[in-house]
Amino acid sequence: MSKVKLYSVMICAAVLAFCATGSFVGAGETISLKIGFVDAEAHSYVIATKWMDEELNKRTNGRLRLEIFHSGQLGNEREMYEGSQIGSIDICTVVNAVLSSFVPEMAVLDQPFLFDHQSEAQALINGKLGEMSAEKIRQQGVHVVGWFESDFRNVYCNRPVNRIEDFKGMKLRVMENPIQIGTWNAMGLIATPMSPTEIFTALQQRTIDGAEGGILNILNSAFYEVTRHVVYTKHLYSFVAAGVSDRAWNRIPDDLKPIFLQVFKEGTDYQHHLAMELTDMATERLKKEHGVTFHTIDLEALKQAIAPVMTGFRAQMDQTWLKVLEEELAVIKAKRK
Repeated sequence: MSKVKLYSVMICAAVLAFCATGSFVGAGETISLKIGFVDAEAHSYVIATKWMDEELNKRTNGRLRLEIFHSGQLGNEREMYEGSQIGSIDICTVVNAVLSSFVPEMAVLDQPFLFDHQSEAQALINGKLGEMSAEKIRQQGVHVVGWFESDFRNVYCNRPVNRIEDFKGMKLRVMENPIQIGTWNAMGLIATPMSPTEIFTALQQRTIDGAEGGILNILNSAFYEVTRHVVYTKHLYSFVAAGVSDRAWNRIPDDLKPIFLQVFKEGTDYQHHLAMELTDMATERLKKEHGVTFHTIDLEALKQAIAPVMTGFRAQMDQTWLKVLEEELAVIKAKRK
C-alpha cells in the first residue's frame, strides 16, 4: 500500500472514531469527566463519587475517570443542568425540586409528606416514575445514570419550634420551587428562595431565620454556627439526578458504557446506605459537640395547614404522572405493612 493510501486510511479511521465518540481518543488515553455538586466535600454524594472514580479507574484500566468538583465550584444546580444541556458540563447533579422547572411533570415528586420511610422513596424512584423522569430528561440532552438521595429534609433555624404557631413570621430559605414556596407560606412562614451557596451568610446576617435541608448538611456546612435548633419536619425526601451530557456520553467508548452504568448503580446504592449512617453520626455530633437542640412537631398539623394549597397544586399537575405516583406509592406502602 502506498504512503498516500495508508495516510488516507488512517485519516478515515480517525474521522470515524471522532464521529462515534465525539473526540479523538487514542489507545491507553484517559477520558476524564467532570462532575459537579453544590454540596461539601464531606457529603455522602461526594464520598460515594470518589469511590466510583476509584472503581472506574480499576475496571477500565485507567481509561475512564471522574474529576469531582464540590461546594458549587461548577455553579448551582440550575446552572449545571443548563451546562449539561449545551455540553459545557460533563455530569450535573440536580435535585428533583429544581428539575421540575425543566420537566414540569416531575412536580409530582415535589409534594411534601409523600413518604414515611426511606425505603418507600427508594422503591419509588427505582420504579416506573424514575424511568419516566429519566426519559423526559434524556429528551433534553441529559442521560440520567443514577439517583442520589439526600434523606429527609428538616428545618434548621435560630429559635425553638415545637408547634406550628412557632413558625409564624419566620423567614425560611427554600428551594426555588413553586410548591415549596406555596406550602411554607401556608404554614405561616415567609418562604425565601435563594441559592444553597448563600445560606450561611444569610443566616449569619439574619436576612433569614432558618433554612431546610438534610441534617448532614448542617454539620458539613457549619450551619450550627449560626443556627442552634433543628425541627424534625421530615417534609420532603429529595432525589438528586446524576445527568451526563450528550457530549460527554458520546465521549465514552461503547465498550466502557456498561461499566460506567454499573459503577454508577453500585455507587448510588452505596450512597443510599452511607447517607443514613452519616445522618445518624451528624445528629449525634450536632447534639453533643455543637449544642444543637432537636425538636419534634405535630406533622398532622403541618399537613392540615397545607392541604388547601396542595389541592390547587395537584389540580395543575400532569394527571397521568400523578396517577402513576399514587398507584406505585400505594403498592409500596402496602408491602411495608
